[in-house]
Amino acid sequence: MSSIPPSIKRVLWLSLAAALSVALSAVLWTHKADAKEKMEPEELIQRHLNSIGEESAVRQRNNIWAEGTGRLEIVSPGEGTAEGVVQLVSRDGDLRYSFAVARADYNGEGAVVEDGKVTVAYATPGERSFLGEFLFSQKVVLQEGLFGGVLSAAWPLADDLEARKNAPKLKYQGSKKFGNTKAHVLRYEPRRTSVKITLYFDEENFTHLGTEYELRVPAPPSATPTDTARLRDSRIHVIEYFSDFKEVDGFYLPTQWKVEHNLFGNGPGTLWQWIHRFERIVHGAELPANAFAISE
Repeated sequence: MSSIPPSIKRVLWLSLAAALSVALSAVLWTHKADAKEKMEPEELIQRHLNSIGEESAVRQRNNIWAEGTGRLEIVSPGEGTAEGVVQLVSRDGDLRYSFAVARADYNGEGAVVEDGKVTVAYATPGERSFLGEFLFSQKVVLQEGLFGGVLSAAWPLADDLEARKNAPKLKYQGSKKFGNTKAHVLRYEPRRTSVKITLYFDEENFTHLGTEYELRVPAPPSATPTDTARLRDSRIHVIEYFSDFKEVDGFYLPTQWKVEHNLFGNGPGTLWQWIHRFERIVHGAELPANAFAISE
């Protein structure tokens, strides 16, 4: 390069340095992305449990009684609201969720899993709500202890999943936005279920932000092939959102829990939201004998 003028030589060296800098940055970025992609589910779970409190104490939480106020918001079709009292009671793998409403046209919600048996109450005489029907038809959501997230003693990530007879498969799937927050994504795959379950954890502090359930329901058969061709499969999309985290009994827990039910398919879709705010959460509560009783 002795015949190249000094000014040109300097430009070439600067260009080469810039190219090397870009290449090095790309390698480091790729390495960082790969590291995220390769996070083991066990590491994510451990960090998540530590976000709640001391891991051994989190795993021993039991007899949890949470209560507060709730509100149903019917967004579409039409609109409507209903307010009431919410309770979430849990012990080991048992759980009762109730949203009591004093209305003639809507009784609220009630769902129980006790010793693996699921019972879901009717919201109106002989008919369950969208949420109630989902919990009844997809019993695995309650049986796995997923519903209610870390507010429940049945939360499966605090359990020894490998010791379970039918342990779910866990798959870390990188990170993405959940609402407005960047989150780690964990697929939770129980055996023998058609519902797709995804858990989201804050990318910075590993708190559980929400759980997403996706289900495709085949279109019903019709009288004619033409009508059948017009019908589309329905999609049910249920999301639990957890927010407003506070320290309770030495544990960092959400005090707001929103459950959103979306139905897409033939005709206008539906969107119902249940918003719960817990004013009282007690660990080690003395549960009454009928703590897990509801009337269908």
